[in-house]
Amino acid sequence: MEGRVFWHLASGGAPSAAAQKVIGQEISRILYPDKPVGLRVLMLAITKKCPLSCEHCYEGDYLQGEEVLSRADLQEIIRQYQEAGTPVIWLGGGEPMVRIRDVRFLLRHAAPGTDFWIVTSGYRLNEQTAKGLKADGLTGVVVSLDHFDATMHNRFRGSDRAFDWAVQACISAKKAGLVTAVSICATREFTTEDNFRKYMDQAKQLGVAFVQLLEPKASGRYAGKDVALSKDQVALLERLVVEYNSNPTFATYPIIDYADFLSRRIGCNAAGNRYLYINSNGAVQICPFCHTEVAKALAFSPEDTIRLAGQLQCPEFEPATF
Repeated sequence: MEGRVFWHLASGGAPSAAAQKVIGQEISRILYPDKPVGLRVLMLAITKKCPLSCEHCYEGDYLQGEEVLSRADLQEIIRQYQEAGTPVIWLGGGEPMVRIRDVRFLLRHAAPGTDFWIVTSGYRLNEQTAKGLKADGLTGVVVSLDHFDATMHNRFRGSDRAFDWAVQACISAKKAGLVTAVSICATREFTTEDNFRKYMDQAKQLGVAFVQLLEPKASGRYAGKDVALSKDQVALLERLVVEYNSNPTFATYPIIDYADFLSRRIGCNAAGNRYLYINSNGAVQICPFCHTEVAKALAFSPEDTIRLAGQLQCPEFEPATF
């Protein structure tokens, strides 16, 4: 993207002010381990509305309700976290493209120095819209694509149009010069070596820069369900991710961003460690999957919110130590 290099979905592309902030944060963590450094990524759900009915949605309890966060609320949250030095902000939902006018307003009125991303099903993301978002300051898009097979993806997303939306969104985003990623929730049904390799071949064919690999969690519409991958499936994914990310044979394939892989080794990066999630009710959660509310985003400063979040722990992964 315009001479910038992106090595990770949650890091600013270099050279840029966002990348410098990320590097500065990591240096501060090493030199001053007891000093707060702020967030690397803020994930902000800007709407409850969505045209799909995805079987795993972590916002499933809130979808289709009345909107809580106004345009002014969203602008204020973004302003506060930008002033607190957050280099990367992801706008999600729901489906953020439902509020495309507000998204474009927020991008145009945001301060410089932050990389903005949209997390989308691909709904309404055509070439014209993608070019407009790029002109307004959007850095990239993460498009949900949960299977290489259209029928399977559409079943998972609850719409016979979902696959076409996702593919068209990837094509449109790339043409507009946006950094493009696909995101997959690797369910038990999906997780085989053959499926994984076919998915990566499709991602390469689409020309995306990243694949975000998510493991299913018993949260949102999966709450109370036995959806976790088996140990053998986790081991399979970890082996394949290392292979695709390190073997020169796969140098032309997208980089795989696999958060659970890192969390099992260094601890969770959520709970204000490196990222936070603000849900569509305007409440801060330590991550999208942990629904314990820390505080109302507009009631506390980012610094106080991060401090409060830091008092909680991920129920699955031990806190990171450095």
